[in-house]
Amino acid sequence: MTASDADSAKTLWRLPVRLPDWVDESSDRPTAAVVGGSGHMAVVRVSDDEHAVAYGIDLDARRRVWTKDDYRAEGVAGGNAAGASIKDGVHQRAIGYDVTSGSEKWKGEDSYELTVRQAGPYLVTALGRNYESGDGYYRVLDGRSRAVKRNQPTPGDSRCRYDAKETVVCGQGNESTAYAMDAKSAKMLWQLPDKKADRIAPEVTAVWHGRVYGKTCKAAVVLDARSGDDVAVQPGLAPLMVNESVALALDENGNQLKAHPTAG
Repeated sequence: MTASDADSAKTLWRLPVRLPDWVDESSDRPTAAVVGGSGHMAVVRVSDDEHAVAYGIDLDARRRVWTKDDYRAEGVAGGNAAGASIKDGVHQRAIGYDVTSGSEKWKGEDSYELTVRQAGPYLVTALGRNYESGDGYYRVLDGRSRAVKRNQPTPGDSRCRYDAKETVVCGQGNESTAYAMDAKSAKMLWQLPDKKADRIAPEVTAVWHGRVYGKTCKAAVVLDARSGDDVAVQPGLAPLMVNESVALALDENGNQLKAHPTAG
C-alpha cells in the first residue's frame, strides 16, 4: 500500500501486505482497490473472478489490523465493512465487519447469485436468491445492523450513488429504471419511468449535492435529487463525475475526457 498527500501527491508512507496463496495460483490478474474507510481506518480489497480478501488498515498507526480471506468487501456503511463471503467461487452471504476491529457485526442468509453494494454512508443493497427456497430478493439494509429498510421488487442489479448530502440515487441499465432514497431512512422519494406523467428514466451518470445528471435517447438531463423533477437547465453533456470544483465528461465522440468548472 502507498499513502500519498492529497494536495501534492507526495508519497507519505508505504506498507507491505502479505497476500494469500491463491493470488500466486490465480489464472486471472488480481486487482487491488480501496473500497472505503471510516475515521482512521481504510478497507482494502484484493480480488480476481473467484477469490477475494479484505484488509483493515490503520492509517494513523500504518499497520494492518485485520484480514478477512474469502470475503469480497464492497464498501463501508455505518462504520462496518459491507460485502459478501465467498465459497467455491460463489458469493454466499452478505456480511458486515466492524471497520476498527474486524469483528463480525451482522450476517445475511445463505444465498446464491448474490450481489452486495454500498448505497451511501449508511445503507447497503443486497440482491440475490435464498439458497433453500430459490426465492429472489432485493433489499436495502442498514449497514450498522442489517435491519431491512426496504424490500424492493427484484429489478436486476442497480448501481447506487450518494450525492454527498442527503440522497442516494440508483439506476439500472440504459433508460430502464431510476429511483432515489433518503440516505438515512431509505424512504423512497421518487421512481422513473412514470407512465402517468409520460416520463422515462434517464441513464444516471453522476449525482452531486441535490442534482442528478444523466442522459436519455434525446439529450442530457438534470433532475432534482429529492423530487425527481426536471431542472430547467440544458447541460449539453452528462458528466461522469462531479464535485464542488469540476465535472468530468467525455466529448461528443466519446474519445476525450474534458473537465468543466462547477459552481459547488
